[in-house]
Amino acid sequence: MLSYNTSKVKAEEAPKSWKDLLDPKWKGKVSTGHPAFSGYVGTWVYSMKKQFGWKYFEQLEKNKPQIGRSINDTVTALNAGERQVAAGADGSTLFSAARGNPLAVNYPTDGSILIVAPSAIVKGTKHPNAAKLFMEFLMTPEASEVNVKHFGIPIRPEVQGAKGTQPIDKIKVFRPTIAELDKGIPEAIEDWRDTFGN
Repeated sequence: MLSYNTSKVKAEEAPKSWKDLLDPKWKGKVSTGHPAFSGYVGTWVYSMKKQFGWKYFEQLEKNKPQIGRSINDTVTALNAGERQVAAGADGSTLFSAARGNPLAVNYPTDGSILIVAPSAIVKGTKHPNAAKLFMEFLMTPEASEVNVKHFGIPIRPEVQGAKGTQPIDKIKVFRPTIAELDKGIPEAIEDWRDTFGN
């Protein structure tokens, strides 16, 4: 997700696509996480590499982004005014905005990265029936309403998303497979370290 500090960037000037972060006007003003420390960032880096090639990050490096570890470090950098725009997460950014911080998000026109947080029943669990009931609960409108309170996008169509979010069917998404990520993230981490030096 593209996020920005609304006290420093007007909505009409905020990045609308991933390639907008490459504009020299954002030099010294971009925040990202690090793919070696965050699965979210690893998925983003792999996805950008697949979509645009590694040259995307070679160009981004010229804008000297502030690199934190977690994707949530981008929220901290924006709130502190250390950076103006970020490759961030919608949930943590909008959660912070709801607490009065000057933040907003744009869903990139060239595709948001869909991060799936799977749940599973562990083989050999002591209480398989309770585990199955919990898995069924996760698919209910009630569970989606809990997710919305934390600015997650609901999986149930009858549950309205939180303020600032878009319904999943209105978002252009890019979703790499588990097999792609399993191979691609370690490679992306090495490429990242070669380009950004950390």
